[in-house]
Amino acid sequence: MKKFISSFLILCTLMITQPYFQSEVSARPTEEYPSVHSTFQTYDQNSIPRLLKAEQISANQIKITYDRDVDKNLAVQPANYWIKDLKNEEPEGIATVGQNCEADKNNSLTRDIVKIESKNGLLNVYILTFKSKIPKGEQYKLVICNITVEGAQPYHGDNGAGMFAGKF
Repeated sequence: MKKFISSFLILCTLMITQPYFQSEVSARPTEEYPSVHSTFQTYDQNSIPRLLKAEQISANQIKITYDRDVDKNLAVQPANYWIKDLKNEEPEGIATVGQNCEADKNNSLTRDIVKIESKNGLLNVYILTFKSKIPKGEQYKLVICNITVEGAQPYHGDNGAGMFAGKF
């Protein structure tokens, strides 16, 4: 019984003194639904398609997978994709952006570099087929922007990025 009473008293002491030793914590209100702000509209974070995976599947092809079905008309436009060279200042191989450069509308992929098609009619999986081989051992970062779900308002923002190295 003595042990129980001692334990109870220690527990009560800790509960009473705990607020004294805690530092003051403050918080600011947050939005009920997280959002991304674009040039034209505020979007619910959950409505923006995100890149799940980018993987090289042949000597000149990359398969990309989104977390949901996307607007096919936007997904097949090379202007919504950039390949950043992770080793070189100037873009080499399939890259359109150098190591320390920023992606912009002038250095996106183009139709003379790549063809983009949905895989087997799926709206969340696309194949990028480059006209040239992806150099083996070179490291790249695929950047995707401006992709929405079908019927959504225009979105001008990031859909994600994935790194890969040439392996064939």
